[in-house]
Amino acid sequence: TAEASHITSIAVVSTNTAESIPAVPTLIPTSTAWALENIIYQHLCSITVSDFPEANRDNVKRVQFTITEKGGYCSWVIPLNRYNATSKKQVTFWVKGEKGGEQYEVGIKDIKTSSGFEPKAPETASASWTQVIIPLRDGFANQDLSSLENFSLNFKVGSGTIYVDQLIFTP
Repeated sequence: TAEASHITSIAVVSTNTAESIPAVPTLIPTSTAWALENIIYQHLCSITVSDFPEANRDNVKRVQFTITEKGGYCSWVIPLNRYNATSKKQVTFWVKGEKGGEQYEVGIKDIKTSSGFEPKAPETASASWTQVIIPLRDGFANQDLSSLENFSLNFKVGSGTIYVDQLIFTP
């Protein structure tokens, strides 16, 4: 079992000391994503993020989403505040679905890319805790890793609940 960490703060692991990036989750649900912060278009989707107690884990986040109309799109966005990830090789986190089979995409946006046009890696949650490891140089090679704006989980299909823990950039 992995040691739990707070998802409201992204731990940056290095060989010397760990850094911490304050990150307050922001919900941006819209049909095209990336509209105005905290505006919810209920006819397209709904999303809620809350704390969830889990044995052997601290501060797990429960992300519940429902796409209510074709073309609906919801995102849970964690600001990275121009974080420099050039020395990091991957981003990892733990996830499980309430039922398994929940589909989502992982997005990492730099400050130069227009909102909604950042690359996204498709993922599917299983019903048990699984570590997701995404190499930054592969799926996000065109992003300016020296100035990251945000990390997001994006939902475009159906409805469901996933649980997320221990978001980390690693060397």
